[in-house]
Amino acid sequence: MKVTKDLISQAVEKNNGFWAFSEKQFLEQYKKHLKPYVNLGAGLYAPKSTYKQLKIDIENATNNAIQKDIDKNGIDKIIWRELQNHEEQYSDGTDTIQKLKSYGITAKQIKPVYDKYMDYCIDNDLI
Repeated sequence: MKVTKDLISQAVEKNNGFWAFSEKQFLEQYKKHLKPYVNLGAGLYAPKSTYKQLKIDIENATNNAIQKDIDKNGIDKIIWRELQNHEEQYSDGTDTIQKLKSYGITAKQIKPVYDKYMDYCIDNDLI
């Protein structure tokens, strides 16, 4: 989701963080006056002095993007989208349930949409 990436990029920049996937990339980006750095995983680094705020800002950006998605698309459309993304017609919905936990969407909410999705897939020879 582009909105999430933009907000996360802003949070990383604000907190002097950066992504590096090799020692060379790390050395090209770090600033001596901000040492030491903390490895936050997935190639993300931030100065020890700002990493806690960066984690908060990333969480806020993610929550903001989730709320925008819900407001724009509605819960049922989001569930349907994730069912399609995970090709759940070949599975049992587990991947979608896991993905939508961060949205606060429960398996109970997913079940009726999953049933409609499966009917759609069957009716349209998608399985």
